[in-house]
Amino acid sequence: MDPRVLNSELWSALGLAISHLIMVVGFVANGAMAFLLSHAVIPSLQQSGEVPLETSIFRRILYPVAAISALLALYSFGRGIYLAVNVVMVFYPRFAI
Repeated sequence: MDPRVLNSELWSALGLAISHLIMVVGFVANGAMAFLLSHAVIPSLQQSGEVPLETSIFRRILYPVAAISALLALYSFGRGIYLAVNVVMVFYPRFAI
């Protein structure tokens, strides 16, 4: 397999793929923290009496934040892999299945 030279368009696509894969980490961290806060921390603090019961309004906000973050993470992961595979297919033309 003889690799081809990457032109500026392919380098740009590769940079975009890497940035999408980096965003996956941020979206996953954001979603995990929002879910953990709304599903474990807030109910625990309410049950122990350390915060007022009105704090449960934050749970209604944090659950959609966690769901949207998970969807954005899946989209960014798929887009990043799609762009990276396209670059590999051009870089190694005989690699195509």
